[in-house]
Amino acid sequence: MFEFRSQYTPILNENDASQLHGKSNVTNHSINYSALKMTESLPVVVTVDEKHSRLSSMTVLLKQNIFLVLMTFITIIFGIASIYTDTSSNNVNSLDLLMVRHNSYTNTYEVIDTANKYESQIKYDVDGDDFRYSDFIIASGSYEFNVNGNGWHHLTVTVPDFPQQLGSAGTTAMYLRSMEAIGLLEGYATCNEIKQYYVNFYSGLFDGGDPKPETVEFLRDNLFWMEEQANMNYKHSEYWLTVKGLINQLYGVLEGIKRNCPGTLTVDDDYNDDEIYGVHIQNLDKRPALLHLLLLNANGDLYQIAAKYDQQNAPPSVDDDYDDDSVGFISSTRSNTIMPQYSSRKKYSTGIDPMKSTGSRETGVDHCSVIIKLLDDKSDVFFAHNTWDDFQALSPRIFKHYSYPILSPFSKQNGRLDMHFSSSPGFITSVDDFFIVKGKANLFVTETTIDLYNVELLKLIEPTSMLSWARSRLSNQLADNGSDWVNIFSRFHSGTYDNQWMVIDIDKFEPFNDPLPGFLHVVEEIPGYVEHGDLTTHLISNGYWASYNNPYFDSIQELSGNAEYCKLNDNYCHEGDPRAKIFKERQSSVTDMKSLQLLMGYNRWQIDPLSLNDSCNAIACRQDLEPVHSGQYPFGATDAKASSVMNAKQEPVPNIYARLGPTHDDQEPFCWSHFDDEHRNTRGRKFSHLGHPPCFEFDWELMPPRSYY
Repeated sequence: MFEFRSQYTPILNENDASQLHGKSNVTNHSINYSALKMTESLPVVVTVDEKHSRLSSMTVLLKQNIFLVLMTFITIIFGIASIYTDTSSNNVNSLDLLMVRHNSYTNTYEVIDTANKYESQIKYDVDGDDFRYSDFIIASGSYEFNVNGNGWHHLTVTVPDFPQQLGSAGTTAMYLRSMEAIGLLEGYATCNEIKQYYVNFYSGLFDGGDPKPETVEFLRDNLFWMEEQANMNYKHSEYWLTVKGLINQLYGVLEGIKRNCPGTLTVDDDYNDDEIYGVHIQNLDKRPALLHLLLLNANGDLYQIAAKYDQQNAPPSVDDDYDDDSVGFISSTRSNTIMPQYSSRKKYSTGIDPMKSTGSRETGVDHCSVIIKLLDDKSDVFFAHNTWDDFQALSPRIFKHYSYPILSPFSKQNGRLDMHFSSSPGFITSVDDFFIVKGKANLFVTETTIDLYNVELLKLIEPTSMLSWARSRLSNQLADNGSDWVNIFSRFHSGTYDNQWMVIDIDKFEPFNDPLPGFLHVVEEIPGYVEHGDLTTHLISNGYWASYNNPYFDSIQELSGNAEYCKLNDNYCHEGDPRAKIFKERQSSVTDMKSLQLLMGYNRWQIDPLSLNDSCNAIACRQDLEPVHSGQYPFGATDAKASSVMNAKQEPVPNIYARLGPTHDDQEPFCWSHFDDEHRNTRGRKFSHLGHPPCFEFDWELMPPRSYY
């Protein structure tokens, strides 16, 4: 029986440790450096005032001696600021300095507070595969809160290049440690946002119920399978080494949360040591655990996993942690039937009458709109995405940048991966999804979700597969080009988070020329089947590609059940979908970044005949504005991101424009105060919006912020 690690444990086995810590023919070096000292009075080795969850101001500049050629040392600027409260005045942009160091002799990590300067020495030994050190900074980063007052937070985490003197085993070990350190930094810095977002996410995804035991068991078995395969194969497989690194990153996030937001339970309280079952599943306040992170990262995958186990008929949860209305939940003693039963468009099953439907979707999991636009003069290719989700997941949101060395199949450094992506607290991937990747290949990657009406296919979903959240990270890191991305993504495919993925190979475009073959790959997945095609010619011929939760390939339409709905109602057809018609009519208006942004916020459902009097028949859905009161629900486009091939090629970082919150270009801004008084979720509970501002009236913001770069 697999045992989940309840404590932070070394990532290397004894053989790895012996390879890394060998003592033959080594040369000892020491480097003096000036740094900043932690207070050692607490075992968490972090000095944080108990009354404050964030450090507040930049106080000390880090001084250091630039190091010898045998190792890379890097200091870290890690900005941690106050968290959102339900006020609109919060506009914190402060940065503070932290360091994270690793000791290979004890395989321990320390997060160092920068309140006091101190002098220290780094001692290390290098000889072939042997690389031993007692005081080594292996990651750096920054965290900026509420960038320019526009709602987004921004996280950057960087790992320096690995010392060239390392052999294969030493490089592999350093890579795995660095992935764990990335997670540790992120979990430590963003733990309060993770706690807030998790409660909102949980309320929205499960509508006030709990995941069924079978769903939890599925996630446990899936992690067991991933770890088992990675441990068996990582020494001779780049794929499984990357999987092992992702798992280490998850454990690092958990450790970072525990160090800075450890929870209120002690070992004598009401839980056991099992990381899956011995937890308070509704929130992280009492005891952060691996299950919380598995649920967060499997957010999209849970659509099909939960449907497989009939989640819609799960009983309501009894949450003893958030029974007070003041924190977002109605008392658990109230019946779940006394309130009107409103309905989100994000569900776990079908059962509609398409003949009565006026819109493109009355069920399923509508999740995003995408446009890819080749400008008429072919000077650039613009692309943009907005996420459709429950508004409880509106905030906190974090734009992230991971930068770290990647390895060749021979465990030697083979360049670096720089990945910029929209994300949420606790995610180590996007899930939206929106990535700009600079690595072995330079790519833009995004998706919209496909509705699965053929529920018989759910039987094909098994935990011995790679969930979508992991495959997107693996493909981004390992792919040499767009076609390679598709092939890697299709390996061990799970049939969960069924999406239409779009991959742009940025290197296959030069201004004022047609994109080269392989520029745009589209891949669609449902349980048991994956299909993809090079649609570059389609893009050139039509001038654009649009994606709107409706499958393109005939085989996917048939197998998913979409084709049957299409026969009954044209609104369910790929070309007849109202959003398809709106994109076709308005795509020619895109001539620059401003016009692209306007298209992604487009919602004039009251006057646009193509919307059919439906507030979600728009590029940016606003279900809270539905004309029938019982149809109103806090669901729709929660953000928008926009860039282009030429903007993605900018150095040192791409230009990405992002806006947080539902569109308010042609509609009133969304405010919780306008919604909470009259509405409850499907189980009669109030909606959870911890960490949200009262209204979402944000403007577009350039990402990543230039304060760090």
